[in-house]
Amino acid sequence: MVVQDQGGDLSAFLEYFIGNLAREINVHRGRSGTVFPRRFSAEEILDDEAFAGRIRYTLLNPADARLVEKYRDWPGLVAWPLLNAGHEFKRFNRRAFARVLRKAEPGLEPRREDFIETEILELAPLPAGVDAFRPSTYVRQGLIAT
Repeated sequence: MVVQDQGGDLSAFLEYFIGNLAREINVHRGRSGTVFPRRFSAEEILDDEAFAGRIRYTLLNPADARLVEKYRDWPGLVAWPLLNAGHEFKRFNRRAFARVLRKAEPGLEPRREDFIETEILELAPLPAGVDAFRPSTYVRQGLIAT
């Protein structure tokens, strides 16, 4: 991920994000235990050139790791279409559901669909001059294998 931490909460955010991601991966795969072998690493991005390099790495890594043939094939969230716009996500609030379920009388269990919440992801605009670092630019320049 390439993120900006304006509030000084990056460590707390990543602890929450990675912990929940790991739990959901284990649920999805039907297993338990460690998902990520080490703590996250956060390096400061000092200039626009380094920023472009981190974006390039993030976009190209799935293809470089041979998880997909082309970077465009990656099914994960790629933020380019979301810039300067919000994107709505639905999520199941498992904690709230479990809390209500524990207190529910038999036959009066809560409905799962009542615990679907909507979150809006808003992305900050790119720094001035970085707009030229879009993947299509690298494709045209032959810097990305397509």
